[in-house]
Amino acid sequence: MTTEGTVQSRISNMFRQKHLLWLVLFFVLSRILLYQFFPFRFNRINDFMQFLDPALLQGDLLDALWHLHVQPPLHNLLIGLVLKLVPTGLQAHVLAFLYVLLAFGVILGLYWLLVHRDVRPAIAFGVSTFFSIFPPFIWAERLPAYVLPIMFSLVMMTITLQRYIETRRLFFGATFLLLAIYLPLTRSFFHLIIWMAPVILGFLFVVWKIDRRHLLRYSAIAFFGFTLVASFYLKNVLEYGSLSGSTWQGMNLAGLVMYVPKEKIQEMVKNDEITPLALIPRLSPPSVYYHYYDRSPLHEHSALDNTIKSTGHINWNNRIYAEAAREYQHNTFTIARTYPLYTLLAITNQAYIFCGLSGYRYFNRPDRWWIPRTDTPFHFLFDVLNIYLLPLLFFLLIAIALLNFVRTFRQANQRLKSAAAIDPLLVTNLFIGGTVLYVIVIACFAELGEGHLMRIQIDPLLAVTAGLLVERSIRWKAARRNL
Repeated sequence: MTTEGTVQSRISNMFRQKHLLWLVLFFVLSRILLYQFFPFRFNRINDFMQFLDPALLQGDLLDALWHLHVQPPLHNLLIGLVLKLVPTGLQAHVLAFLYVLLAFGVILGLYWLLVHRDVRPAIAFGVSTFFSIFPPFIWAERLPAYVLPIMFSLVMMTITLQRYIETRRLFFGATFLLLAIYLPLTRSFFHLIIWMAPVILGFLFVVWKIDRRHLLRYSAIAFFGFTLVASFYLKNVLEYGSLSGSTWQGMNLAGLVMYVPKEKIQEMVKNDEITPLALIPRLSPPSVYYHYYDRSPLHEHSALDNTIKSTGHINWNNRIYAEAAREYQHNTFTIARTYPLYTLLAITNQAYIFCGLSGYRYFNRPDRWWIPRTDTPFHFLFDVLNIYLLPLLFFLLIAIALLNFVRTFRQANQRLKSAAAIDPLLVTNLFIGGTVLYVIVIACFAELGEGHLMRIQIDPLLAVTAGLLVERSIRWKAARRNL
């Protein structure tokens, strides 16, 4: 490297470190202020659908996890360990501290991804600081749900993949694989077959291309992880007939046919095309389904048979949900085939919700939420921003990310044909684009109402796209001025 190049490198590193220090300071000060007014919502472990009864997690953790069927086990394991090992008065503080660390890791990871894509430190700092106070990110940080751990994992997977290709170090390669195993053990959204398997196979292909002598080592880790996740799927298949990490799958899918008029559903029931369960709102209390199936709850295992948790909230892990979900799924597929246009409308609605900041904005809601309020200028501007401008902005950002994915895929294909060396940025950009594509497709088909909560887990990856857009715009303007 020339003397001039060395000086430029040192100046660049100095600016990176300077902005990184400012970023750390901003995050610390913002969290000190944030938690003074908006504390961590530890009490939500009592009512969240994804959690087992806290009393069971604290009293008999392993038995409770064994009977968990509506979610993969790892996040309940985390909550259970905090409840069992930490004194009662400190549990909320310990979990809150853990989530602050995860949030800090996401912000640092976002900054790292930006500066290692030649985004100038000032822009990386601006994007990262804005993201650290972005309301959906703060929402995820303040809730003991799995959204923030998943967000952190996706950011770390991107970083470790890039660093592995650059260095060939075992630590980075193994960490990438372990995180790929962690996600489907935490949220059923990341499916064993359509997400985990392609990610692992893609990584092993990269290993085969650049680090073939360690292929057996990584293959062993991948095989162990795949087998571990598959064992939970097998358990759900054998006990509940559901090839998924969550036996709720059929209830989630039922949202796809919510626009089909009730009289058409009633006609299909009358003609014995579907069962009467289609007339019962999905995710009703367990008592509704016990009445439908004309049976009473068993009293064998509290995690499976209690209809109410000790906290007074519904036990969403009741065994009756698995049976009802299978029936909902069968009905949903039949209805969707019969009325595909109504299903397409629901998918379109979910895509809109996915791009916004608010859930359950159904197109057929009687309150006509799509009309901005006009009582005050503030309400009008806020509604225009929330209803139209922000969804449009996210839509454009997602579209650009997907277009970049297509372009990156073509570049990767060309490099494979020419036997060129593996490019770390190319592979990680392929991972980012593929993850964005996967999440939006599954979100639009798997649920109607909470798409924005599914998008939040990839918001840091979209923020990388936003930072690159700002950087390229500045460079383009500079090039225009120099013409």
